[in-house]
Amino acid sequence: MVTATSTPVCGAPRFEGDGVVRVFAATATHLAWAVDGRLSVLDRRTGTVTEVPTTLPAATGGAGQVDFLTAGDWIVVCAVRPMEADPSSRSAAVLYDTASGRTAALESEAFAAGDRLAWREGTAYRIATLRPA
Repeated sequence: MVTATSTPVCGAPRFEGDGVVRVFAATATHLAWAVDGRLSVLDRRTGTVTEVPTTLPAATGGAGQVDFLTAGDWIVVCAVRPMEADPSSRSAAVLYDTASGRTAALESEAFAAGDRLAWREGTAYRIATLRPA
């Protein structure tokens, strides 16, 4: 087994105690995590941690929610989906563009991978190829 050295990063996520990371996602260039309704993104090239200035979404519905955090080449998506299949319940997502620092909200679940973004529209999913702004 090969081991490597590690260096603590100021502002990096905690994995124990109060405020424990519940969801995280990683790419070759970024590590993202969500704690206590806040999204943070570490640029692995520079070691800089960005606290994304937005409130993470909450699903509607009485039985709780499932949280998802996915990351593409430069987009991080935090999405929530209600636990129950009640038609009046709603999913939501926040997209964060690591290149521009901009955020966008969606009233549906969404997922990022590579240069792709998938989001739900009604009973189907749409997929788009993204290009940097």
